[in-house]
Amino acid sequence: MTRSKADVGGMVLEDGPCAGRYSARRSPYFLRAVRDTTNGKVDLLDQLDDTPRPTERVHVYEAFPGTISSDLRLALTIVCPPPTGASGRYWYRADVEGEQLRDTDAWRTWARAQPAKEKLRDGDTGELIEAGVGR
Repeated sequence: MTRSKADVGGMVLEDGPCAGRYSARRSPYFLRAVRDTTNGKVDLLDQLDDTPRPTERVHVYEAFPGTISSDLRLALTIVCPPPTGASGRYWYRADVEGEQLRDTDAWRTWARAQPAKEKLRDGDTGELIEAGVGR
């Protein structure tokens, strides 16, 4: 199977209300995605100063294991040219009420308070598995 350019790179939200492929400049570990309730348009709040509009509903996503943040990627490209955009795969966090994290300060506090992962997502199925447990 031949892959087109549209199938490669970018930010991929695998599931949830904002599923799809998007362009972004940053790929943080936790990501807020918004869907406008008036027109259905989706936006990623990937920049540090991004805030949701009053008509946008907030949804929380988490990076798939192995996704490298754009900040780390830039640090790793001292010898090579930096990438033109962020990339990564994200899973919807249905267990997190995004509307409670609408405020940027609340969002940052929540993200910093998240514990280290005890479980990871299986790369093929997306199911949660215990860290360190083989298939």
